[in-house]
Amino acid sequence: MAAGLNLQRTVNGRLKLDLSNRGLTSIPEEVFDITDLEYLVVSKNKLTSIPEAIGRLQKLYRLDAHGNMLTRLPQAIGSLQKLTHLFIHDNQLKEVPSGVCSLPNLKVLSVGNNKLSAFPPGVEKLRKLRELHIYDNQLTEVPPGVCSLSNLEKLSFDEFPRQVLQLKTLEKLCAGQNGGCKFDMVPDEVENLQHLWLLSLVNNLLRTLPSTMRHLHNLREVQLWNNKFDTFPEVLCELPAMEKLDIRNNNITRLPTTLHRADKLENLDVSGNPLTYPPQEVCKQGTGAIMAFLKQEARKEKTTKAGQEEEKGSAAGKGTNEIRDVEATPVKAARQPDIMEPAAETELERKLRERREKSARMEQQVSQQRGQTAERMGTRKGD
Repeated sequence: MAAGLNLQRTVNGRLKLDLSNRGLTSIPEEVFDITDLEYLVVSKNKLTSIPEAIGRLQKLYRLDAHGNMLTRLPQAIGSLQKLTHLFIHDNQLKEVPSGVCSLPNLKVLSVGNNKLSAFPPGVEKLRKLRELHIYDNQLTEVPPGVCSLSNLEKLSFDEFPRQVLQLKTLEKLCAGQNGGCKFDMVPDEVENLQHLWLLSLVNNLLRTLPSTMRHLHNLREVQLWNNKFDTFPEVLCELPAMEKLDIRNNNITRLPTTLHRADKLENLDVSGNPLTYPPQEVCKQGTGAIMAFLKQEARKEKTTKAGQEEEKGSAAGKGTNEIRDVEATPVKAARQPDIMEPAAETELERKLRERREKSARMEQQVSQQRGQTAERMGTRKGD
């Protein structure tokens, strides 16, 4: 009965049937007679439902049904005990069958962009779940039980998920990227996600990032495009593992020279910002040119600062030494300044000569003051 269907074998030897993009309004009945079927793709059609007969495909490990017009799912999906991947995003679903939370091997569940206002109880039973995509729904909170999923690595929805800050094993976090309710701040507790290597906070209203992000030592990829940053978040310069940063389409005018410390950064996208520093001709040359420019500028700043500190320290030390010289020098006749130095006098010799001359003048002034004081005291005694 399945003779007209184009069955394939995946690279892993799985039996696959791809019926995507066929304009289907229903799944052919003969599909459910292929009891050895392991991978079924019916995405991007015009399906409004999936029949209960899906329960016959007990070897099914992956079902792709996204991009249809599904308004409900059959309860029989809960009987597919070998199912590991379920993609039902971009549909019209108002609820998820409770049986989905009883799938012991489910690793990826994608139900984003539907009309869900609640999630069935028992999600905490999905102990093997690694990815959960629930963005663009009508959910008011992260489904209860999600925070107890110890293997969850990636979580996508529309508001910053404060509840998931307890998920210390989380590796990927995408929040706000699909529109809906946008947020304007990231809580300090984000530092709890020590295993996080990808953080996507695009399409929001962010202007700053918490300083606690510096503790995310495993963060390799940061996506911040389409936000409201006026200044570059300096905390990003302190992420030692950052390899990719996408901060395009903000209002940043200047990149800090300290960004050159992110020496693992290989992919930097700052397009769509009104940058004046580095100059546009540098930015157009890509990440390598930008990082080289910032590093060179940082060296200049360091040299200038060191020179200023040295000059300041020299001036302070010079004044102190002069005072000490005056206090330690016994009273004696004032010494006349040296005769004009030869024309070949070096800069160092000139400075030493000027110091000697100034010291001599100060000695003369002190001597005169002491003489005047002694004279006044003698006069008083005579009275």
